Amino acid sequence: MIPIFTTQLMGRIKAVREKEEEFEDAARLMAQALVGDGTVYVYGTRELRGITSEVEYGTDRDESIKALTQENLNELTTADRVMLFSPFTNDDEACRLATKLHVQGVPFAAISNFHDEQDAAYSLADVHIDFESDIGLVPDEEGNRSGYPTSIIGLYTYFCLLLTIKEIMSEY
Repeated sequence: MIPIFTTQLMGRIKAVREKEEEFEDAARLMAQALVGDGTVYVYGTRELRGITSEVEYGTDRDESIKALTQENLNELTTADRVMLFSPFTNDDEACRLATKLHVQGVPFAAISNFHDEQDAAYSLADVHIDFESDIGLVPDEEGNRSGYPTSIIGLYTYFCLLLTIKEIMSEY
């Protein structure tokens, strides 16, 4: 099962990697905060909460990128930017936060599996990056699937965005 999972995971990573235009758009949106008076915040729902641990404690952490918490949520300004990670665009928590960000005028990128164009985490986002990882990667003998790579793909996407932001900032 491990070879199947690994092969399928590499295919999902490749599919996300090919979203070069979306990465560029999202990174430019985040860089706007860094060249101005804003801060980039990262928020993850459900299993993607782990990305905020990477933001706060990871070896590659950047002091200009912070985890979005309930405490600093009400302090956001239009100069700030948010990366909103969720398993799906219809995630209740992500949709509530997307609506709040939209009302506050805070630009954000939604990073998730696409569900529906009507979902707030998709329709209100300035940029959306689709994980394309909404099914398990390993089938069993009954036709069920397991090995959902959402958190792995989420971290991969975060690092791609972080590296692209750094590249943009080095040119600035």
